[in-house]
Amino acid sequence: MPKHIAPFLLVLLAACVPVPFALAEPPTGDAQISTLVKSAKTPADHLKIAALLDAEAETEAAKAKTLSDQAEAYREHLHSAYGKNIPDLVEHTDALAHSYGEAAQRHKALADLHRQMAAATQPQ
Repeated sequence: MPKHIAPFLLVLLAACVPVPFALAEPPTGDAQISTLVKSAKTPADHLKIAALLDAEAETEAAKAKTLSDQAEAYREHLHSAYGKNIPDLVEHTDALAHSYGEAAQRHKALADLHRQMAAATQPQ
């Protein structure tokens, strides 16, 4: 075997070795919330869930704002090269902005409920 191929094969072999589960990244976002909800027992558990839900709400609120701004930009181009597609673009973008805004409000409400549960839960 030529000497220049040996390092290549070593790198290729190393890439095929599975990464141990312990090195895998922990779940984030909805997956992490779902995992925590299944096992929440302590005030700290509920506060952690509330914090994650607040973060989700902030992300969704930002997305709603971005989409709302995008819809406004479409409205400003009603007579432009976008042509007859503008009303559809505005309608769909407004609907998405509304959905993200509602999702943000619901995540905030869930976070508030978990804070209430944390206050009512006896520490273990």
